[in-house]
This record gives sequence, C-alpha cells and structure tokens, in this order.
Amino acid sequence: MLLDEHREDAGNELQHYRQKIDKCYTLSNNIQALQQKKRKTEQEKSKLNELTKQIIYTLSLDYQQSKLTPHWGFSPQPSETYYLRKLSHNIFGIVDHATDKNNVYVLDERIAGAKNGNMTVSLVNHYVAKTVPHWVQHLCLFMDNGATNKNQFMIQWAMELAETFPLKRADIFLY
Repeated sequence: MLLDEHREDAGNELQHYRQKIDKCYTLSNNIQALQQKKRKTEQEKSKLNELTKQIIYTLSLDYQQSKLTPHWGFSPQPSETYYLRKLSHNIFGIVDHATDKNNVYVLDERIAGAKNGNMTVSLVNHYVAKTVPHWVQHLCLFMDNGATNKNQFMIQWAMELAETFPLKRADIFLY
C-alpha cells in the first residue's frame, strides 16, 4: 500500500513538473515571436503584455557528481604525484525551460571550496541576474534533495530575490 502511494505521489509530481516546463517553453516562444516583430498592432501589444504576466519562468537546478582529475600542483612537470593527487571539480547544472538550454558551471575545489548552500545561491543568483529577462514576474525553481541545508538557503534567497528583482512571486519545488 505504501509503495502504491509513493508511486502515485511520484507520478503526480512528474506530471506537475512536465506541465510547468511545457507551459513555460510555449509561452516563452510566443513572447519571443511577438517581441521580434518590429511593428506591432495594439492587439499584439496587448497580447504580449498578457503573456509576460502569465509566464512562469522555470529553471531546474542540480549538482552533478563531483569529478576527480589528476593534478600535479605547482610543479612545472608532472611526476609520480600526478596520479596520486586528485583535484575535485564540482559540476552544477541549470536547465532553462524558457529557452530550452542547458547551462553548466564547473567549479575547481581550490577556488570554490566544497559544495554548499552559499555556492548554490551564488551560482543561481549569477544565472538569474545575467539571463532571466527583466520583465519576468514569476520564477519557479525545481531542485532535488529537499531536506538538505542548501535548499533552506535557496528558500531564503528566493524571498530576497522577490524583493530585489521585479518579481511578484518565486516558487521553489524540492523533490
């Protein structure tokens, strides 16, 4: 009985996710088509205004498995330590469902340190500031590992973002 309940919940979550990303992509394409028109009728201007209020700009976020690469430190030539010292690279992915593009951040442990809430917030904030159009009023983030510390920081960041970015609403779905 619990397994059936779990499957039903997972199916509902997947259906919700697919509906959100499909709607985001469709509305984004319609907005772009109207924005690219040089001369818009009053009806097209009104439609564009309506669509920009309807869109829920949706992003999916996830840290991938860290990758280890050989590293020989500050030596000009690799030596026997080349294969002994491994350097960790953290990989963070963002899928932008409005543009249907994938974005990958690769962070060297020497500079970025370990994966944590601060790094996650910094990367998402960078992406939102540089990529999300200024007219977006509703942002939706999908993330995994709902019980982790980093997601608590993301919720706090989303509240700040709603105050500083011209957002009216920010949703975070943790799976």
